[in-house]
Amino acid sequence: MQIRSTLAVAVATAALATLAPTSAAASSQGPTAVTCTGWSTGGFSDEYDYTVEGQYSYLRKGPYGACDVVLRLGPGWSLDVACYVTNDYENTWSYAHFNNGSTHYWGYIYDANLQGNGSSKRC
Repeated sequence: MQIRSTLAVAVATAALATLAPTSAAASSQGPTAVTCTGWSTGGFSDEYDYTVEGQYSYLRKGPYGACDVVLRLGPGWSLDVACYVTNDYENTWSYAHFNNGSTHYWGYIYDANLQGNGSSKRC
């Protein structure tokens, strides 16, 4: 009788272990939604000027590649960078301002596309 109840407990425990996801498995699934609004922008300061590297880069409404484009930036364009945020994928994006002489644009730019990897000041 003792062997049967021990065996039944072992089988039940093994069955539950295969049904319940571990915290490591659950955390590896990553974020479920992209949020393009409501992010911090900090105060503006012109002390952070960075040049866009590579072919083209995009100023976006939020800190994700899926957020709407505010402006396409060409190689070698400079912009004022105020601060950075970290999105749910652990990527950093700088909040930036671009002025073409007549129009002002504000948005987020992926830090890997900026010289020096973006702002060092958290928003």
